[in-house]
Amino acid sequence: MDELVKKFALLTIEKESDPFNSKKANRLFDQRHAIFKTLQKENKLIDLKQLFDHRDLNVVLAAATHYLVENPKEALEKLSDLSKIDGIIGFAAKNWIEQWKNGEVNFDY
Repeated sequence: MDELVKKFALLTIEKESDPFNSKKANRLFDQRHAIFKTLQKENKLIDLKQLFDHRDLNVVLAAATHYLVENPKEALEKLSDLSKIDGIIGFAAKNWIEQWKNGEVNFDY
């Protein structure tokens, strides 16, 4: 697995381990977004698919949402699978699907 993809996963796990620490979460989010932008620039967003079977569902959710810009069909299929899970993961996946369908997802920042 590519080092950037590993780091993407690790940052997601760390971010979700302390979700109420907004300063830390924002820093980790920014680092993860920088990895996304690098993968996008290098035409390597497909590498995020390696995380679709990760044991941590937060990682799967993050990978699927960021993969929307590369392959919406595959990303939406994974998000649809996640949307069937009870709890915050399923709720978040449903929201991402709805936002994508409404044209509200933008990673260009």
